[in-house]
Amino acid sequence: MNAWSRVALAGALLLLLRQGVALRADQFDPQRLPPMVEEVFAPGPTTDEFDARDFPSLPPDPYAAESEALPPLGDELFWHGGSYLYEPEGEQLNWPDECEDAHFDLLRLPETWEKPRPVEGFAEFLGADMVQVYPHLHWKNGYDWEPRFVGYGRYQVFGLAFEEGGAEQYGVGHQLLVELDLRLTGTERFHVQYRPLGRQNTGGSFYQFNDPSGYNDNSTGAPDRYWVEGELHSVLGGFLDPFSVCDYHFVAGRFPFALHNNLLINTDLLGVVANKNTIYLGNLSNLNVQLFAAREDVAAFVDSNAGVYGAHVTADYRRVFYEATYAFAQNLNDASRSAHYAAVSRTQLWGAWVFAGRALAKLGDEGGRGDGGLFVLESNRTFVLDTQPLGVESAVVYCNAYYSTTGWNSISGGGFDRLRSAFEVNPLVTISSRNPVSDNRGISLGVQ
Repeated sequence: MNAWSRVALAGALLLLLRQGVALRADQFDPQRLPPMVEEVFAPGPTTDEFDARDFPSLPPDPYAAESEALPPLGDELFWHGGSYLYEPEGEQLNWPDECEDAHFDLLRLPETWEKPRPVEGFAEFLGADMVQVYPHLHWKNGYDWEPRFVGYGRYQVFGLAFEEGGAEQYGVGHQLLVELDLRLTGTERFHVQYRPLGRQNTGGSFYQFNDPSGYNDNSTGAPDRYWVEGELHSVLGGFLDPFSVCDYHFVAGRFPFALHNNLLINTDLLGVVANKNTIYLGNLSNLNVQLFAAREDVAAFVDSNAGVYGAHVTADYRRVFYEATYAFAQNLNDASRSAHYAAVSRTQLWGAWVFAGRALAKLGDEGGRGDGGLFVLESNRTFVLDTQPLGVESAVVYCNAYYSTTGWNSISGGGFDRLRSAFEVNPLVTISSRNPVSDNRGISLGVQ
């Protein structure tokens, strides 16, 4: 159909409409409709014509004898919904009656109760307050500071009863831990940790009842740990090319340091650690390199402190975590006691299980114990308990196999608490903290 045909057809339709082909309302007669159409326009029944008895009855409930009548909604919410916990009025308004045989605890807290918070300054700790802006606080030509100070701590009281090698020790003691944290930015922080009642991981001061009886005073006024951490780009970004790679992190001061699940070293270093993260090499993901150096004050030898230097590398490859470490422990008084350490570890998740294999070796130490090694297979699984007896929320079941030679000793186990490690039944902790003088092999099973 061409364009002229379309125009002619449209004109014919318009002419028919103008001549009144459409029905007018006054010409409509329902009596002249066909039967099928008449049924559609027929008026429906009124409400009075309906009767519920006209509907068929439902079949009986086969479980009616076993069902219990539902209580009123208010009682259900009161006794089982915990609504009394959310009533704002009164001290004990809407609490369940204590005379009733209730199966739940009364958990409601007073309206004035607030969760204990640490000592805070400049900003709240994990708070939702606005970010405070200080125009005059910033790095030179760099990022603004967002200062936040947090101080917190805890006080502990303990009792001990210990017997080893025919020697007995009974007593009670206490420990105070105080930690101060000052954040300048998201990456620059200053930390100070005090243990005024238990210096250098002694565990605290205590009074001993048996001979020799008396008070063992391990108190000190000096902080145990103090360090600063930061990022090169954040501190010096105003003087560097904005496109240069500057995501190098550093830690300097006296800080805790542990490698290979505390088996190679677990102590406090007085030195510096430099780190470069997110190095992509081949198929490795997130290669991390750490360089550490501590000139002195490392308790690596019985008769002398040591300087420790080395490198630690971690990487992810095909969902497996690898660690490799080289370290040199320098005896400051006797060069023949210095030793080289090398360690590798492989950790993999298998469902809820964690498996790890570790091999650690020591070379040198001609003037001491000589060469040695430690080989460990670790496995553990965490169980989250449905019920929480005595407040225990989870448990870790572990099974470890180990073998250490006569010459093996860790670089330093000074980070283990002396009082608590005395009661430690895990042989790996004993090997790393006490340096046994003979070969050790075995399997350990336990739950934490």
